Amino acid sequence: MAIRRESRATRVVAAILIAFLICWIPYFCVSVIRGVYMGFRLPINRTLHLNLFIYTSWLGYAHSCFNPVIYMCLNKNFRNTMRKLLRQSAKSN
Repeated sequence: MAIRRESRATRVVAAILIAFLICWIPYFCVSVIRGVYMGFRLPINRTLHLNLFIYTSWLGYAHSCFNPVIYMCLNKNFRNTMRKLLRQSAKSN
C-alpha cells in the first residue's frame, strides 16, 4: 500500500515538474538570449523579441492554472474535494 501511494505521489510530482519546465524554459531562453544580445550590443528585432517575451511570459503564468488540473487528473482525493466544493458553490448560487 505504501509503495503504491509513493508511486502515485511520484507521478504527480513528475507531472508538475514537467509542466513547470515546459511552461517556463521558453521564457528563460528568451530572457537569456536578450541578455546576450544586449551584452554584446548585437542588433535585435524588437518587435519579434517583444512578442516572444509576451507569449513566453503568459505561458509561464499559465502554469499556475495547469497545477490544479494536473492534481485533479492524478489525485483522486483532490478530485473528490474539488467536486464537493463545486457542488457547494453551485448550491449557494
